[in-house]
Amino acid sequence: MLCACGESALKTTVEDYQQRLERLLQQPLRPPPQAVFAPAPVLPQTLTPTDSISLINFLKLQGCQLNSLIAERNTTLGRIQYPSARLAYDLRLLQGFSDCREHPPAQFAPDDLQQLSVLIGIKQHHAEVSWRRLIQDSEELRQGFWAPNGMIRGDVNDGLAETETALSYLLTLADTPESLDLAELETQLAQLRKFTLPSRMAHTSQYLDQQFSRLTPWLQRTLPSLSCGRGQSTTVNYLANVFALFFIQQIQPLASKLNQYHYRLAPLFQQLAEHRLLTQEYKAAVETTQLRQFERYKQQTQLHLQVWQSLFQRCQINPTSLNPLQR
Repeated sequence: MLCACGESALKTTVEDYQQRLERLLQQPLRPPPQAVFAPAPVLPQTLTPTDSISLINFLKLQGCQLNSLIAERNTTLGRIQYPSARLAYDLRLLQGFSDCREHPPAQFAPDDLQQLSVLIGIKQHHAEVSWRRLIQDSEELRQGFWAPNGMIRGDVNDGLAETETALSYLLTLADTPESLDLAELETQLAQLRKFTLPSRMAHTSQYLDQQFSRLTPWLQRTLPSLSCGRGQSTTVNYLANVFALFFIQQIQPLASKLNQYHYRLAPLFQQLAEHRLLTQEYKAAVETTQLRQFERYKQQTQLHLQVWQSLFQRCQINPTSLNPLQR
């Protein structure tokens, strides 16, 4: 089955489909283009904000029991935190400052509380930047969205449910950061890196788009001149068999899986493409590779089907009722 074999099976099937059509129509098809998949977007570096707390304020904050948390950033390990750990740290510090404002130490003056409110605003910005850095710069997201990971398989090994859960969790953190659990975050990031489904969906839709955009115009020029004829040994009947064997039985099931994946994940892709905390460059890249690319693939697939439907209607043939050719 095609859906169990992945990228190599899809390419082999499409190539066999095209070669069979060439032999039957005795018309050369121009060589396939070199497949060029969209690279990872070139993004401006997400700078990690620096923490600036004066010694006097630091000593006052000791009454809030935040000194150990603040000092954690000054260690070598703290300064090279991974995006996930940095986000968790910023949220812990933000929560600590907020708790301190709600229950200030006795030595705090009104000016200290006002300055603490300013500091909370700064840390909220830091947390937003850390979330952006997690989405745009973390290795797990770059692997999951942009690495050349092949194509979908069409089975549970594609990780649709796991990917949907992981992306939903990451998007939720932007609005409800208090729900962050570092262990859970690392688990969800690992799922994205394991399955790399967004990347493989984009590669699959781009490959089929490229192939159909080459094959369909060739069929549009060739099929209308064919005579329908009579009997089971006509060229049109052989073509219908090839269409049933390769497109209906093998390509279309994988395309249906791709459609299913897209409709499940498209709302999450749309949120990323519109999110206020992400850069315009990143949002444009998601829009292009995950949303517009799918629409191009869908349009090319529909055009391909229309060409065949026109032939079958003219010749009164139902390709699914014919005996498929043997390989």
